Amino acid sequence: MGDSLDAKERDAAIYSLAIGSNYGAFTFTICASLAGLLWRDILEQKGIHIRQWQFCKLNLPLVIVSMVASSAVLIGEVYIVHRD
Repeated sequence: MGDSLDAKERDAAIYSLAIGSNYGAFTFTICASLAGLLWRDILEQKGIHIRQWQFCKLNLPLVIVSMVASSAVLIGEVYIVHRD
């Protein structure tokens, strides 16, 4: 366990973890975040029922675009900040 990461790898790992945890909270399951649960309850109070599959289909385009954009920013940030 004596191996350590250089600064570029460490920063990339930290930022990737932050991005990944945020995607986990809103991507494909309604119950993954408090906001999703509240949103579902508000819709149900108005008589609108959304199924898990519908939620996934609605989020898929958003997830693809935001994941590509955030990954590009992450790679750019790491390489710009840590120029050798």
